[in-house]
Formats: sequence, C-alpha cells, structure tokens
Amino acid sequence: MSEYFGTRTTRSGSIKKSYVATRALQKFYDGEPHPIFNFNENLLNQRGAMKKEYKANILRKKGENTFLYIDFVDGVYFSPILIEATKSENPPLIFLTLSPLHATICIIHDRKLYTFGFGYNPMEIIRDVRGALKDDFTKILPFLHDFEKINGAVYSTDEYLSNPQQKSIFGWVGFLNINMVDRIERIFKSTIGVIYKGVIVGNDYYLKSHAILLLNNCRYCRASFSETMNCVTFAQYVLGIRLNCGLFNNPSVCSFINKEEFEELSISYNSEIFKDVVSEIQKRLKCDLCTRMTQTLGLTKRFGGSRKNNHNVRSHQGFLKIKENL
Repeated sequence: MSEYFGTRTTRSGSIKKSYVATRALQKFYDGEPHPIFNFNENLLNQRGAMKKEYKANILRKKGENTFLYIDFVDGVYFSPILIEATKSENPPLIFLTLSPLHATICIIHDRKLYTFGFGYNPMEIIRDVRGALKDDFTKILPFLHDFEKINGAVYSTDEYLSNPQQKSIFGWVGFLNINMVDRIERIFKSTIGVIYKGVIVGNDYYLKSHAILLLNNCRYCRASFSETMNCVTFAQYVLGIRLNCGLFNNPSVCSFINKEEFEELSISYNSEIFKDVVSEIQKRLKCDLCTRMTQTLGLTKRFGGSRKNNHNVRSHQGFLKIKENL
C-alpha cells in the first residue's frame, strides 16, 4: 500500500481499500492550505483588521467564524508570489484532485499548498444579505443543484477539498504557467462581491484565509451543459485542458492518475526527469476527442479568449463576456 492507494476508514468505522489523493498530496507540502489571492490593502486598517465601513455587511456570526459580505470588486488579486514563480525553471506544481462530488485545483510552491475550486453562489439561496443573520449560513451550502442553473462562485481556500479519509483521485498533474494565471485573473475581474470568513477580536474583524468570490453571469449547474459550468469544466478552463469525464463532466467518472504513475512522480520528484514523467502522464490523460467535441459545440471559451485578442469574445448565452483590455 502507498500514500495514494491504501486503506481509509469510513464514517461507519469500516476499513476500505481506496485511492486517497489528499493524503498523498501531503508529501508535497507542510502546514495548512492557503488561498490563491491576496487581500486588497484598501479593505484593511493599520492593524490589519477590516475597516469600519465594511462591518455592516455581516452575513453570520457564530463562535469564532464570521462571514462578511463585501460588495467590492477589487477586494482580491492573484498571489504575486505565484505569478513570480511561473518564471522560474521549476514552476509551481499543480494537481487536480477529484472526489466523487467535487474537483479542486491544488497548487504547490515552496512546500505550501494553495487551493481553489468552483461552485454555486450561496447568495442565490440566501437572497437577502441583510436578513441572512436569521439563517445558518453553512447549512445551506451542501445543497446540490443537479440541474438548476444559478450564478457561480470561486472558493479559495477550497473548503470542499476532500479530507485524508475520503476517497479521492488525481485527475491531472502539471505546472502553473502565465496562461493559467491570465485565465484566473480574468475570473477575478468578473467578481461582483466577496464573502470573507473572519474572526472577531474585541471590536475588530480580521479576515481568515478563505473567501467566496461571487461571479457575474457565470452560471453553475452540477450536470454541466453548454451554457453552464461545474467544478470540472471550470478546472479544465483554468488549466487549459480537456479531460475524459463523461457527458456531464462528472468528477466521479474522470480518467485519473493510477498508483504506478503516482509512484513514478514520487520517486522522480525534484529530479531532472520529473518534467518528462509529468509529460507522459499528461499524454495519457488528455482527451483529444473531448477537445474536438467541445470545439464543435462551441464550449471552449468560457471567460474569453487569449489576452492577445483585444476584442469582446462571443460566448454562449449566460457566460461571461469580458473585455480583453480590462
């Protein structure tokens, strides 16, 4: 047995043989996960706490956790550390982790883990920001929208990353590059509001490393159709790839890295042949047929085209139409 394929304990206490990607991932990082964004300094005072003018938009207060909604488009920006790291000879490593219900992009740099994923906008369910204190915010989130189409959101850190006792697999491995950064920044520019997780200390509100970025006109549907996205199609857009994940891009049916391939990755990590090992795995996982099909159906440009094209890109109804010169 290995870190990737071994045994796990179920909720009922039984022991099962299983792939456990999040446990294997621990080989590459230390500490707790980090978000892929930095907070805009305009949100914070000299003590590093939230400025007073933003305190009115409290969604929920319970125990140590406080959810704050900020209608502030420029609230977050992509980590400069990760951007700079793309220029090095050894750029950040990326794994796409897949549980039966969710896909999470995991970036590893300097023994730190950065996570983010795509889901639905919880405000679509809460509706009334001011009246949300009456509801238990976190109990609303697990509701699954199989076919309902609602506005989407980016979660970072992704709290839906499976834990080391849950079944999970690696659906992709690669390296962060500037094209991926460009697509992520384009997503950030479409943010119309941010839900932050924080903690109250005295009269101050301090932000934790978790936020939900609410996106404009990006529709979420768990069974991803042509005019919607789910966690898998979002990951494919960011990574610039097409994977074999079935008709509805279900994370539970995606092709994945097998135990022998992960063993090769582990043995060759930080060696001269590591990039070659990654390249060979990518060749097997990449779905050329999926790419041709999605191009035919017109599903390849979710958030716009290349930054070289200085024009509005036509996209399907319900998707973002973002100017390239923003």
